[in-house]
Amino acid sequence: RRGKGALKTEEKTAKGEQKQKRRDANRQDDEDLEKVLKEFAAMQADEAKVGEQAVPPPSPRANGSLTLHPSGNELLLFGGEHFDGKKNTFYNELYRYSIKRNDWRLVTSKRAPPPRSSHQAAAVPTGGGSLFVFGGEFSSANQSQFY
Repeated sequence: RRGKGALKTEEKTAKGEQKQKRRDANRQDDEDLEKVLKEFAAMQADEAKVGEQAVPPPSPRANGSLTLHPSGNELLLFGGEHFDGKKNTFYNELYRYSIKRNDWRLVTSKRAPPPRSSHQAAAVPTGGGSLFVFGGEFSSANQSQFY
């Protein structure tokens, strides 16, 4: 037979163990959240990466945009379309043409807008230079898709 003191001690011990389990669970949740946030930050950084490589001049195209870079030393060519007599091909490529060096560079990013032609583009010097693309069209199964 146990006394009241032993029962109280058991209850306190059980409560303490429950508290410790909750603390451990909260600590694990915090660690899991930190892991998820780190993975998300890494994914965002990967999405934001911009690549650039020297390439030959772009293929023939119509209805793309050719915009003067805010620095004044480069032209930016985005999008356009090419009809070969059978098929219309739309582009979402961004090229930088250096006027001084007379060379082309293809700029790549996972965040590039979809292919389009007959759009408008404006370059601004803010934040090191940005190109804004507005509107345009893209051929689709129902003949055209407008932006």
